[in-house]
Amino acid sequence: MEYSKLQPRIVSDDAHRKTIARQFVGLLKARYGDRLKDLRVLDVGAAGGQITALVGNHVQEIVGIDPDKSAIDHAIYTYSAPGRVGFLVADALDLPFKDESFDLILNNQVYEFVKDDQKMMDEMKRVLKPGGEILLGARNKWALVEAQYGLPFLSWLPEALQTPYVQAMNRGEVYHGRYRGYSALRELVKEFEVDDYTIRILRQPKQYGFDRYEKYAALARILPLEWFQAFLPNYIWFLKKPAQ
Repeated sequence: MEYSKLQPRIVSDDAHRKTIARQFVGLLKARYGDRLKDLRVLDVGAAGGQITALVGNHVQEIVGIDPDKSAIDHAIYTYSAPGRVGFLVADALDLPFKDESFDLILNNQVYEFVKDDQKMMDEMKRVLKPGGEILLGARNKWALVEAQYGLPFLSWLPEALQTPYVQAMNRGEVYHGRYRGYSALRELVKEFEVDDYTIRILRQPKQYGFDRYEKYAALARILPLEWFQAFLPNYIWFLKKPAQ
């Protein structure tokens, strides 16, 4: 519930978080164009608020939620803008919003840290308008290096060995992470229409605001990445709620 105490950089590392935010803005502009400014957005897993705030400059309204009170207190103090950017301490498994409240939901690297990822998906679907979308960033269980702790093969290990590994490498006292592989992630989002941007971004990063990946783009364009879909370290999907 206070992940920022385990990983302080989600609040303190403004440069990294704002880089992610700029990537999201570029991706959203490419997908929505002028429609972006009319969207009401929910950021599930807002942490310190950096991403919420920067995306908030381009949409009608955005609300960032997180169960971590310390992080949300920081976000409110630093980034809150009445009527445009707001924050709440809230649980992704029990969203405090009415049905069909949002046009778009941001959900970046969250599923692996909640107790019930399927319930989170159900809640997001509930508060999403028909035809609305979730921008999902999801780490792959089979990534060679676990992103949060920077340790190779950490997410591959049995649960009983993960915390001892983290402790032995002086990366923390406890490990938090419940990753899925590609097939299991597709099962998690089976009630949505999936538009997979992962390989498109790797091959045309500047088109989607991911400029820092440009140095890999030439290689990505010639490699048959589709053959290795199940082993890519991270996925970026738009999940569309079917229109009623």
